[in-house]
Amino acid sequence: MEKEEQPLVDGFVDAQEMHLTYPTTFQVPTEEELSSLKYNDFVKICNIRERFWIQIESVNHATGDILGRIDNDLVDTSNYNLGDIVAIQKLHIYQIIDGDMDLGMLP
Repeated sequence: MEKEEQPLVDGFVDAQEMHLTYPTTFQVPTEEELSSLKYNDFVKICNIRERFWIQIESVNHATGDILGRIDNDLVDTSNYNLGDIVAIQKLHIYQIIDGDMDLGMLP
């Protein structure tokens, strides 16, 4: 039997707090956008060292808990890397891309 993969937890940056402190530099999704998160959406988060994308595996809208798989190569791979699952909260999200969107249409 295969062992279940445990999500990694890190000191992810509170994007909402950064937006309040630096409103012209740090934009964040609206509460309405955060409430619409779903499986397969992509969200950008930050771990202080770098910002990166994860693809959502599950969302608990009641608690704000989100599990996602890292979707891009990282510069600092000391804690996790491409394909690892991380546990975040909605407050950690800087940007959202709808998972149903044709990504070939992005600039």
